[in-house]
Amino acid sequence: MARRFKQGGHARRFAQALFMAILVLIPISGLLRIDLASASITIFDFQIWFSDIFIISGLMILIIGLLTTINSLYGSLFCGWLCPQNSISEFANTLTRKLLGRRAEMLDLTGKKMQVATQKRSLLNYLLLATGLILPTLFIALIPLLYFYPLEIITASLGFGDASLASASFYSLYAISFSLLLLDITAIRHSICKHFCAYRVWQNAFKNSSTLRIRFDSTRSDHCNGCNYCADSCIVDIDPRSTGGFDGCIGCGECITACGNLHARSKKLSGPALLSYASNNDSYGARLRLALKPLITTGVGLLLLTGGFMNYQSSEFSVSREVADHGNSYRISIAHKLYRPAVIRLDVQGLTPDSFQLDQSEVHFNGVGRNELMLHLSPHLKAGLHRFKVIATSSDGWSGSFSLTHLVSGG
Repeated sequence: MARRFKQGGHARRFAQALFMAILVLIPISGLLRIDLASASITIFDFQIWFSDIFIISGLMILIIGLLTTINSLYGSLFCGWLCPQNSISEFANTLTRKLLGRRAEMLDLTGKKMQVATQKRSLLNYLLLATGLILPTLFIALIPLLYFYPLEIITASLGFGDASLASASFYSLYAISFSLLLLDITAIRHSICKHFCAYRVWQNAFKNSSTLRIRFDSTRSDHCNGCNYCADSCIVDIDPRSTGGFDGCIGCGECITACGNLHARSKKLSGPALLSYASNNDSYGARLRLALKPLITTGVGLLLLTGGFMNYQSSEFSVSREVADHGNSYRISIAHKLYRPAVIRLDVQGLTPDSFQLDQSEVHFNGVGRNELMLHLSPHLKAGLHRFKVIATSSDGWSGSFSLTHLVSGG
């Protein structure tokens, strides 16, 4: 029994570490990044604009559907098993307790002072704690920036790569990220979960009697000897024996492990832990009905996302008339949205070759970018309406056209 609970604790630590690794791998692999310069989202080699409505809406609905499914079925297990905020807070609490005593807290909203163990009140312990909190923060603060800057720009800005790639804006964002994270890891910690987390408020909207939660086995309450071992082990300082529909429980299961270990060692107590993960209705049908609506939402998001990529336009272009040059010139704006080279060829249909001139007939892109060129019409066009079309064809298979009507006044 003790071994099983010990393995459960290791499983949660592994899940926390794996999720942190995934958060790092997502931007590094190119799966998802935010391009501040173009105010767009990057998914692999695709630059997604807000005009790519099916991809944007599909991604949002997919994420909401997945989170709703998790919340409906597993309650707050995401918070206790995966949330990086809780993982960081747990690390900070563990380090604080080792160096300053197990009752030491960095922030107490009740106004109570931090309780430092008498034998641990030394300058060395405080210096070790400060170092142990600041050094990890220097590295963890880089994780959010991976979603805004390519890895080569971050390494260059830190002095480990080509200095020409360094970004001035990186240092400002890094300072903000580091300051907020240091405030969190030194003072706030689990207070966010208990008092400020908007996700927790949203999460409670999907709880019902079939949602998984920590439950106390009241039929065996006589086995509880009032040791408060479970409450003492609770990360967010609540009593796991009296949790309800809306509480601060993050579903970490540390109380289950504590009670299970106590029962395994005790000669007087028998049976498993008095606390366990449970719901009021564990039947297959009830669980399926609970997950059906959010799963449908997830499916709708996935369909929209798939359809958006199937109809994705790798380039965009527009043509607008210039007031200068007596209105005989048109500006052609071209944007390439793929992080791969492409050559876009321009043709004009509806006009004779001697009646117009393009600045260039081919535009070369090494990756995402924008370019502009001019189309000049001959001032000797005869009076009347001249309908023509500008056609763009890319080497990656994309094509587009823009129809225009040019008026030449008589006389």
